[in-house]
Amino acid sequence: MLDQSSAIQNNCAVPDVNRLEAFFTGVAYAPHRHDTYTIGITMQGVQSFDYRGATRHSLPGNMMVLHPDEMHDGRAGTEEGFRYRTIYIEPSLIQSALQGKSLPFVKDGITSDPRLYSVLLPLLENTDQPFEMLQYQDAVYDLAMALEKISGHNRSINRASFT
Repeated sequence: MLDQSSAIQNNCAVPDVNRLEAFFTGVAYAPHRHDTYTIGITMQGVQSFDYRGATRHSLPGNMMVLHPDEMHDGRAGTEEGFRYRTIYIEPSLIQSALQGKSLPFVKDGITSDPRLYSVLLPLLENTDQPFEMLQYQDAVYDLAMALEKISGHNRSINRASFT
């Protein structure tokens, strides 16, 4: 069940940026896919979901990285429910930052890697504040670099080439 105080945030100066903060108890959502990366942080409780043939459990501070077009569902892992924040990122933005290289893939869908946390936090900490275009471009670039590192792809790319 969705908490009454939860709301999708789409108030960015940058068009088509969707961020969400929600609290759920029980079943949160049925199996589905996104055309985007779905990247978020579990804020409270246990966020459980089925992803790539296994049940995952994300604890507070863990980050979920769901690859585009991957089936997943969601539910509370305990009776207390869970709260999370997430952002949906177009894969073309990540691929552009990586200069056309294949999209990074976080195999298990959950990570606690501090490199990702440090770049994801600015995207999610103030969901009620809009992004400026350059701020968003820099944040997506940093996110792409972190995803590449934690997925096992490693190469150096010049930030100036991502615009």
